[in-house]
Amino acid sequence: KHRPLIPKLESNSPLSAGDILKLNITNPETNVDYVWSGPLKFSSTSSSPEIKNITREQEGIYKVLATLNGCSSSSLIFVTVGDASTTSYLLYPNPNNGDFTFVATTKTDQYISIWIYNSSGQLVYKERPQTQNKKLKLNIKLHDALSSDVYMMRMMIDGKQLSTKFTVSRGQ
Repeated sequence: KHRPLIPKLESNSPLSAGDILKLNITNPETNVDYVWSGPLKFSSTSSSPEIKNITREQEGIYKVLATLNGCSSSSLIFVTVGDASTTSYLLYPNPNNGDFTFVATTKTDQYISIWIYNSSGQLVYKERPQTQNKKLKLNIKLHDALSSDVYMMRMMIDGKQLSTKFTVSRGQ
């Protein structure tokens, strides 16, 4: 029997309270049944469900189970929900192969300065994208430029310097 593909998931997270959460399976298959589950007993059979007026209590892990002829696959995605006046950011997947996505929610529209350093402290990447509607989704493709290592991403958002670590594993 054909086992369904592992669902590849995306969302518009991070969000502010009151926003609409949009979940999506980017590789849906025909004849496959999808069942989503998540915080506060969330459940949906849509391949692209939405939750209107999301609350902080709905932050967390959302799971989708794909079933075909009795065989199944599943996948998870983490959704962050901040207060409307909160700065939030997320880098995923982590670990990754050098290609990853950085998303942020800001208090005002602005340019965000981003710097990536290797474990020796050398600057290996910088960019200064602009938010739209206080949100940023940036796909960073450094697969050919980064070796397996732990990297530090620093960013200037809402006048604060923030940082997060991520791992590049070339075996991915």
